[in-house]
Amino acid sequence: VETWLPSHSDVRVTYDAFRKDFGAEEVILIGVQPDAADGRLLESLARRIESHAGVRYCLTPDRLQEVMRDLGVPDEETSKRLKGFILSENESLVGLVALLTEEGLHDRAATADAIREELEYCQLRGENVSLAGSPIVVRSEERRVGKECRSRWSPYH
Repeated sequence: VETWLPSHSDVRVTYDAFRKDFGAEEVILIGVQPDAADGRLLESLARRIESHAGVRYCLTPDRLQEVMRDLGVPDEETSKRLKGFILSENESLVGLVALLTEEGLHDRAATADAIREELEYCQLRGENVSLAGSPIVVRSEERRVGKECRSRWSPYH
């Protein structure tokens, strides 16, 4: 959105103020197969992801459940609410949601790469992990286009 609106338009000023008050609207979704990581590993991964300047906060199922409990939501209701949001309906994926900072928005590629590095560090890779979100799409496209450009213009192809 920030690339479509003139920087000093009323709509852009309101939008920027909203983002400043409520944080970035962009996220990276991380899906992990449940047999690849337990709650402790997911919490460790979330802390590692949050250590990067591009990530404001990383939600895990346990963290989200704790927030709901603090708000007085009964346990049986929290489980229902988690399914389809941070737990897949068929329980084949457990999700983490990384909320991006302003820096993460400006350098989506570096943020996506940092998350991939943390997944690798935690030995979560391949079919055990799925990533989604516009930073992932942008980074994948940059890599694809970069390879095409390098192969087209490189004298070494």
